[in-house]
Amino acid sequence: MKILSQGRYLIVLYGLAGCALQPPTAESLAAVPIIEFGDKVPNNSEFVLHFPGGKAIPIVTSITGSALAETAETTAQVSLKKDIYAYKEWVSFDGQDWQKGDSVLNIIADIKIPSVQHPEPGLVKIQVDFK
Repeated sequence: MKILSQGRYLIVLYGLAGCALQPPTAESLAAVPIIEFGDKVPNNSEFVLHFPGGKAIPIVTSITGSALAETAETTAQVSLKKDIYAYKEWVSFDGQDWQKGDSVLNIIADIKIPSVQHPEPGLVKIQVDFK
């Protein structure tokens, strides 16, 4: 995670583990299961995570803590314009041709808490762009 400025963070899509130099091949993924987002993932094994285009992806926002008299939790629904497959730090739009995740997507999270530095309502903003 790289700090950009005043609560802005650049987050790139990285996988679960490893720093492979070469993209996966059809042969190397032949025995790796493809799991659709929202389905149960296999315990202690590799898998390709498939985010179908147009399918709802829930994003939970939770604000809790002992200093608060009232807490809040909401769930927003977003969806992708097209399918994305994710495997370790690699992503693919067709499950065949793989690219480094950070060469495909930019994800910027901006979180501002009401304070002296930000005397306005709090803000949680996430921007997801194709490169």
